[in-house]
Amino acid sequence: MKGKQVGYVLSALIIIGILGIGVRLISTDSNDFNMSGLLPITSDVIDTVKINSNNSDADVSLKKMNEASWMVGKNMIFPPTLENFWMSVSNIKNAQLVSRKAKYHNRFGVSNESGTTVTFYLGQSVQEEFIVGDTWDPDVRLCYIRKSGKDNVYGIPCSQPPDRTFSTNPNLWRNPIIVSIPSSEIDSLEFEFNNTINNFSITKEINNDWIINNSDVADTRIVDSMLEIFSQFYTSGFANTAVSFDSPDASIRINTIQGSDYVTTKIKFLSKDSESYYVQIPSQPGTTFIVASELIDNYLLLNQEDLKIQSN
Repeated sequence: MKGKQVGYVLSALIIIGILGIGVRLISTDSNDFNMSGLLPITSDVIDTVKINSNNSDADVSLKKMNEASWMVGKNMIFPPTLENFWMSVSNIKNAQLVSRKAKYHNRFGVSNESGTTVTFYLGQSVQEEFIVGDTWDPDVRLCYIRKSGKDNVYGIPCSQPPDRTFSTNPNLWRNPIIVSIPSSEIDSLEFEFNNTINNFSITKEINNDWIINNSDVADTRIVDSMLEIFSQFYTSGFANTAVSFDSPDASIRINTIQGSDYVTTKIKFLSKDSESYYVQIPSQPGTTFIVASELIDNYLLLNQEDLKIQSN
């Protein structure tokens, strides 16, 4: 009887041991498929992020001012851009293993000579450092990353290419919106040109007609196209050097309705070349935007005759 009991005990111990080994193996394999052992790299912990290109001298530093605001150089980072960045960073803790071998680093763009190095700092200390690959497929929408000094490559969801999410171009972190005023908040527009004889204004009437110089009715379709641009007027780039707007080629003053939460503003235009204009607004005197000539010449800097309703 005692022999049977001893046998039962031994069998139970063996089974428990086998189960323990199995659980340990499963746990190890499971962890190996995810990036583990990471230090915290959330926006509430990190105060500096440095992003360096591995195949050029391009680099940017993102500096935290407070919980809601970060700077790139002397400029505030555009909140939606910052939000997208931290959303991608939050996916790193759940990154999925895609390769274990260094020979595949080039395929995923994460070799030491390709991709981008992203370093997260807490004070002067490096919390984590990753190489983000420069390959991206719009059908897959994955960014490929690996920890510096490690071979394993992982994938994380990326809604846009890595050179946008983890950009080394400081201008791509800046606010691209020149003005954003809903059409319902605009009372009148004043157009001024170098040749002052061409100056005119259009004003919105109670019946929603737009009147040119208190006289002719403007073509609603043309005015609506203009107002749609002002609702989200985006830049295509920024000038790297200071530009004087003491004598602009033209300007448009946007007068908002009385009691509006949107302030009246004036947009100044200065021809850069045949393809683009320099643009500036009073609220950002140190920033010079660049906008395509096609947009400005065809939809914004129009003359009175362009705005009039054309008779058949």
